[in-house]
Amino acid sequence: MEWVRLLLAVVARVVLCLSASLILFSLAPTLLGWQSHVVLTGSMEPSLRPGDVIAYQPLPASRLQPGQIVLARDPVRPSHLLSHRLVRRLADGQLITRGDANGQEDSTPVPESSVIGAARLAIPRVGLPFMWWSQGHRGRAAASAMILLVALFFASSDVIHRADSDRTHRGDPGADRSPDQPLR
Repeated sequence: MEWVRLLLAVVARVVLCLSASLILFSLAPTLLGWQSHVVLTGSMEPSLRPGDVIAYQPLPASRLQPGQIVLARDPVRPSHLLSHRLVRRLADGQLITRGDANGQEDSTPVPESSVIGAARLAIPRVGLPFMWWSQGHRGRAAASAMILLVALFFASSDVIHRADSDRTHRGDPGADRSPDQPLR
């Protein structure tokens, strides 16, 4: 039964390390002045899926090329952001965009002044709990938090330390040696 607890502790530590690494990896671009945002809709599927975290490098609209995924203030809903692929540029400099999953171009052009940057890095699924929370799926977000809390509990378990202690109490000849001493 002790091996089950040891396995749980190891798996929990792997889950926590992986989760922390992905979260840090998705936030690290902000150190370069980039912005990270969670994809909330399926308009860019299959390229970007809901729950993916995308890091956008700040770029002026003049440096963007057709085919790039751009982040801009949504011209239809100014309090929202739009992350779509640049299709072409109009003569007046405005941008025509389209979501990969959409059948047609966006009806309202994006003014150059609304452009924030271009997508440079995608971290799949890391933003799912945030997406669930923002869309009112509080149970899913809470379940994600509970999984991490349970993993934290098992990861902080002293089962590994106890296994070493049990070896010492059983009289295991290798239990009290230093790590650099060979077994005899």
